[in-house]
Amino acid sequence: MVRELLDYHDEASAAKRVECARRAFERAKGLLTSSP
Repeated sequence: MVRELLDYHDEASAAKRVECARRAFERAKGLLTSSP
């Protein structure tokens, strides 16, 4: 059971990391497109 909880936590943090990376990528893309 503890193992399952750890696996679930890893998946959750991985999803959060992906979401943060996507947001950072979108922000960087916005900066690149707005710059002359």
